Amino acid sequence: MNRIGSILSCAHQKLTAQSGILLVGMTLVFAALQPVAADIPSFPNDSANHWAYQTLADLAQKGIMGASVDANRFGRESMNRFEFASAVSRLVATVQEPSKAQALVQRGQLSVADLNSIQVLVDAFRGELIAMGADTRKATADVALLRSQLDTVKKTADRALATAAGAYGVGIYSTAKCTISGYVQIRAEGAASSDRARFPEGTSHKQSTLNGNYGQGGNSEGFALRRMYLRLGGQETPNLKYAVSFNFVGNVNGSGAQASTLDAYGAYTFGDGSKKNLTLTAGQFPTPFGYLVPMASSVQIAPERPSGFSPDTTVGGLFPSQDWDRGAMVSYGPGKLRASVAVINGNGRVCENSNRRFDNAYRVAYAAGTKWSGGVSYYDGALTGTGTGTSYTNPKRKLHGVDLQYQQPTGAFGIAEYMAGTYEQRQYFKESTSLTALQTEGFVPGNKIATYYVLSGYTWSGTGSHPFTLAAQYDWLNRSASGVDAATALAGGASGSSFVDENVSFGSLYFLDKLTRVRVWYTSPLNVAHAAGSTAPDHIGFYTAELQFRY
Repeated sequence: MNRIGSILSCAHQKLTAQSGILLVGMTLVFAALQPVAADIPSFPNDSANHWAYQTLADLAQKGIMGASVDANRFGRESMNRFEFASAVSRLVATVQEPSKAQALVQRGQLSVADLNSIQVLVDAFRGELIAMGADTRKATADVALLRSQLDTVKKTADRALATAAGAYGVGIYSTAKCTISGYVQIRAEGAASSDRARFPEGTSHKQSTLNGNYGQGGNSEGFALRRMYLRLGGQETPNLKYAVSFNFVGNVNGSGAQASTLDAYGAYTFGDGSKKNLTLTAGQFPTPFGYLVPMASSVQIAPERPSGFSPDTTVGGLFPSQDWDRGAMVSYGPGKLRASVAVINGNGRVCENSNRRFDNAYRVAYAAGTKWSGGVSYYDGALTGTGTGTSYTNPKRKLHGVDLQYQQPTGAFGIAEYMAGTYEQRQYFKESTSLTALQTEGFVPGNKIATYYVLSGYTWSGTGSHPFTLAAQYDWLNRSASGVDAATALAGGASGSSFVDENVSFGSLYFLDKLTRVRVWYTSPLNVAHAAGSTAPDHIGFYTAELQFRY
C-alpha cells in the first residue's frame, strides 16, 4: 500500500511538473505574442503631432490616398498601428498603378518629397504590412523606381496635356484651344385661342421669327426651328482669341433656307493678355450698342428682343440684321469700367457697306458691384439710302441710350433700357387681307424715335440644379416722334400716336439640367404702329413653348 502511494505520489509530482512546464510554455508563447498586440497603441486626438499621423494627414489632403478617403479623419479619430498600415497599403497601391501615378503627377499632387514620405512609412510599418500579406520589397522597389522616373512621367503628362489643349474640344465647358459649342431652340408657337379665327384655313404664310406679334403672316399654330447655332472658337495664344459661328433659322433645307455667318473675328489683347490691357477686335462681331442688342439669344429671358432693340427685319426693329456687324473695335477695361469704340459698316450681317459710309458705335459700361451694372451708348451712322448718283440720300441714324441692370443668381432681378434720337426712316404695319405687312418710308427728314423696355422677375434656386424663373416685360416704341421731345414722346405725343408699338409679355423659364431649358411665354400687343388715318392692324396675342439645349 505504501508502495502504491509512493508511485501515485511520484506520478502526481511528474504531472504537476509537466503541467507547470506546459503552463510556463504557454505563458512564454503568450508573452511572445503579447508584445505585438501591446505594440498597437492608439493615436488619440491629443497625439496629432505624431510624425506618422501628420504625414498621413498631409498625403490624404493631397488626394494621393484616393477620393474615397476622408482626409478630415486624420484629426478626429484615434488610430492603431494596423489602421495606419492599412492606409500606407493604399498609398503604395496608388503609386504602383502607372495611370494613377501619372494623373497625380499631372495634377501636381505627387512629388519626390511625397514618395520619400511614403517610403518612410513603409519602413516604419513593415511588420504590419507583411502580416497583412503585402510585398514590402516590391513596394520599396516600385517607390524607388517611380522616384527615379518622376521627371520623365511629368514630362509625358505635360506633353499629353499640351496635345489635348491643342486639339478640338466639344461643349461649352471645354478648355481646348478650339472649342465646338452651340445651341438649338425648338418651338411650338401659335395664336391665342380667341385669335385663331383670324387665320383662314388653307392659307400658308411663313412663320415669323417674332412670336407672331401683329399677325406677321404667321400660322395660327405650328412647330418652328427657331435657331441652330454652331460656334468654333478659343484662346489660341495668351493674347489672341477667335470665334467663328453660324446661324441656321427656319427652313434649313430646300427653298427659303436661312443660314448666315455670325461671329467671324479675331481679338488681340496687348501686354500679358489680361483684361487690364487694350484689346483690338476685327471682323464680324456683336454690335457694341446698349445692353440687349449684342446679347446672345440663348441667355435672353423673353423669346425675342423688344421691338425697338430687335434685329428682326419682319418686326421693323431699329437694328435690322445688325445684332452682328463688320468692322474693327478697340475696347479697354482695367477694372469695373469698360469702354468700347467700334467702326462698322452699319449694314449688319446681311451685306457689305451699301450705305456708302462707316458707322460709329460707342459704349461705356460700369459694374457697381456683384448685382448692379449699367452703361451708356451712342450710335452715329446712316441707313440704306434712296436715289442714285448725286441724288443719293443717306438717312441719318443718331441714337443715344442708357441701360441699367440689377441681377443676382437667386431672388428678384430687373433690367431697363431707354433709347432715343434721329432715325430718318418711318416704319409701320399695314393690314392687307389676312396678312400684316411692314411698310418703310425710305427717307423722312428729321424723324425722331423713342423706345424703352422694362423686364423684371424672380428666380428660385438660382444656384441649384433646377433654377426656375418667373418674369414679365413691357416695351414701348414710338416710330415717329417728329417735332416732339423725348419726354412728350414717352407720354404718347399726339404727332406720333399712331406710330406707337406697345407690348406686354410674361412667362417662365425652367432648367431641366444646366444645359437644357424650357421656356413658356405669352406676348400680347396693346398698340400696333400704323399710318395716320389708316385702320389699325389686328392685335394678335401669341404663345411660345420652347425647348433649348446647349452643347
